[in-house]
Amino acid sequence: MSLDAEGYLVNSATGLRTQGWLVGDDGVDTNLPVDDIQIVTDKTVAKATENVYLGGNLNAATPTDGTGTVTVSMGVYDSLGALQTASVKFTRQAADPLVWDWAIVDPATGLPDPAAGAGAGTITFDANGQLDATLATNPTVTTPVQIPGSAGSANGGQVALTLDFSKLTMLNSAASVAVTSQDGLPAGNVSDVYISPNDGVISLVYSNGMTEQVGQVALARFNNPNGLLKAEGTAFIAGINSGEAQIGAASTGGRGSIASGYLEASNVDMAQEFTNMILAQRGFQASSRVITTSDEILQELVNLKR
Repeated sequence: MSLDAEGYLVNSATGLRTQGWLVGDDGVDTNLPVDDIQIVTDKTVAKATENVYLGGNLNAATPTDGTGTVTVSMGVYDSLGALQTASVKFTRQAADPLVWDWAIVDPATGLPDPAAGAGAGTITFDANGQLDATLATNPTVTTPVQIPGSAGSANGGQVALTLDFSKLTMLNSAASVAVTSQDGLPAGNVSDVYISPNDGVISLVYSNGMTEQVGQVALARFNNPNGLLKAEGTAFIAGINSGEAQIGAASTGGRGSIASGYLEASNVDMAQEFTNMILAQRGFQASSRVITTSDEILQELVNLKR
């Protein structure tokens, strides 16, 4: 399959359009009538960061006089795909050495600044250096953090995200806190159209790694497939004896699955065709001998007359 000039999914050999269902507000509804599948590929999308996961160790030997701090930088994307830089500063409390304060700070000064973002709280460890699971604030910060975004981005120009501290430890080892993973993606263009090999779900693959479901290929089932009538090329049409087409999704209602990326093997019986070829060759040779013999007989008749 391929896309034609108008974006319709077609059989690249015949130009016939593929039919199925397009994604609506509630996803794909296979109970709706099928239609030609048209895919828009000149799209550019981005995804704002919603979750940032931090892991590593906060050194248990860090001083408790207010000078013991650990600062981690992170990059987040706003809804327009612009990368914004922020920092999280951890400070060990003097009153309770098992508690660390954290806050969003200005990456340049290391101090809280509304222009650099908003968000603060505490994380508490137990005597084994693991997050205290008995506290409601552990292991995830439930209050969204606000990071300034670019002008015109969503949420009034703010990136609302959640910091996850569930993988942090406090052991007597060097500090190694870092961002382990995060969501959010920069702007990306459509790089591929992917059809799921089993259910026929059609997805757009973007250059930034994002995928978007846009439709699903429909399959037709007939009560008597042998009653189908051969049409042009490899196509078949419904006949009187085939029954009406029962249209639905792949792998449902007795319909087959979709084998994506496969080349159909030859359905010719090679042994029988070789036998037929030998028979035809022998028949041609025999016919040639008959002609030769007839020519010789005529030549003898001519000689007898002379």
